[in-house]
Amino acid sequence: MADYIEGDLMEVYQRQKVKSGKRKADLRFIIDVLLLFRPGIIRPAEGYKKSNNSIMIKSYFKTGWRNLLHNKGYSAINIAGLTLGITCSIILFLLVKKGNSYDTYHAKGDRIFRVVSESKGNEGYNYTQGIPRALPDALKEDISGIEEAIFISYRRENLITVYNQNQVRKYKEPKGVAFTEPAFFKIFDRRILIGSATKSLNDANEAIISEKWASKYFGKQDAVGELIEYDNVQYKITAVMEDFPDNTDLPFDLILSYATIKRSANQNWGDVSDSDNCYFLLKQNESIASIEKQLTFFVKKYVAANDGESNGSYIIQPLYKIHSDNRFGNYNTKLPVEAQIAFSVIGIFLLITACINFINLVTAEAVKRTREVGIRKVLGSSRAQLVYQFMVEAFIV
Repeated sequence: MADYIEGDLMEVYQRQKVKSGKRKADLRFIIDVLLLFRPGIIRPAEGYKKSNNSIMIKSYFKTGWRNLLHNKGYSAINIAGLTLGITCSIILFLLVKKGNSYDTYHAKGDRIFRVVSESKGNEGYNYTQGIPRALPDALKEDISGIEEAIFISYRRENLITVYNQNQVRKYKEPKGVAFTEPAFFKIFDRRILIGSATKSLNDANEAIISEKWASKYFGKQDAVGELIEYDNVQYKITAVMEDFPDNTDLPFDLILSYATIKRSANQNWGDVSDSDNCYFLLKQNESIASIEKQLTFFVKKYVAANDGESNGSYIIQPLYKIHSDNRFGNYNTKLPVEAQIAFSVIGIFLLITACINFINLVTAEAVKRTREVGIRKVLGSSRAQLVYQFMVEAFIV
């Protein structure tokens, strides 16, 4: 009987002990929950977040810079590869861009055309930019729709004699001299700095000089009234024009009046020189197709009638195609369409190669940093923070 009572007492005691432990556990849980609301974990203010983000970004840059300095070989190869690829691509793209910018600054550029020659030979067609000297005047007389037409004869390897303050000096100029007519300044945009474009080049023995050559020959910009000699003929400077830009196929520093040599020039329709060109300005609202249609009858009237040549003809070439058309020459260097396409393809290829090389190097280096990534994750870094860290390093490169 005593053993049974003692057993009941022990069971009651154990139940009370369990209830007491549960109360203590519940109390401890409540206390822990209340402690979670201490100031350290309360949501920070907006200013604090910005400050914390700024510190974190600075830390990314500092760590990224430190990693690049630590791996000097990897950094040098990566930076050098990107630099070479991007630089070469930019140079090629700039070459193509400049090649397409030649003579695009003229206000009437969409109405400026050049007449070039085509003839059929034994091995196909022959092309030349040269035309007979009689062509420009005949165009103005016979073809309607042309506002202005001029003749330009470009000269190279020039010997120019300058008379300045009772001194005579001679200059050897490899290029830059041309004979033309006053309408040149009505067609092309070439600003006259001193003098008048309408009153210059009308008479024989007149010249217009560029600002650069005026300073070179006479030591001053205002060279109006000065004398020069070319091909044993003296010319009086009547105006000073601005220097020609780099992106033009009309690189003239000295323009002489065509009236000086026009009388003695050979007017034979069969006499063609590559240096002699014809440019014309189309009237507004006039179709170039109508000009080409009239040109067919023009060829029959002059070329076939004068020389008996039925296989020769003329082509109208837009101004913007002169620098890229490989069939015809000009007064400058050219960048054909084939070269532009080749440069563009090579530039894109170099850029893609540089990007692939960069990605491969970064990927190979990232494999070596698995321990670093593991430690950062253990210390609490999130996936986004790791991505930001590697992106900052790539940005620095």
